[in-house]
Amino acid sequence: MAEPPSLEELARRAVAGERDAVSGLLRALQGDVYGLALRILWQREDAEDATQEILIRVITRLSQFDFRSAARQGVRRLSELCQQALVVPGGPIAGAERRTGAVGARTSPSEPPS
Repeated sequence: MAEPPSLEELARRAVAGERDAVSGLLRALQGDVYGLALRILWQREDAEDATQEILIRVITRLSQFDFRSAARQGVRRLSELCQQALVVPGGPIAGAERRTGAVGARTSPSEPPS
C-alpha cells in the first residue's frame, strides 16, 4: 500500500490546482488545528469557529506559503495570528472574548469561565 502524501506534497499539489489535494490538505490539518484552537479557547464552539477561520486562511494564502518550512509550522503560526486577532474587538471570531474571557485568563480547562 502506498504511503499517504506529506503535507508539503499536498500543499504543492493544491497550489498547482488539484482539488483532491486541497481536500486532503484540509482533512490532514483539521484535527491539529482544532486541537490547538480548543487548547487556546477552551470552548468547543469557539474552537470550531477558529478552526474554520484558520483553514480558510490556509487555503486562501497557500500560494504565499514558504515551502522551506514544514507545513504544520506554517499552520501553527497562522493559528497564533488568529489567536491574537481574538482579542481585537470585531476580530475574525467576534464574541469569543466575551464568551470565554481574555485568552489565557483561566489556569485549567475545567475551571469555569470568570
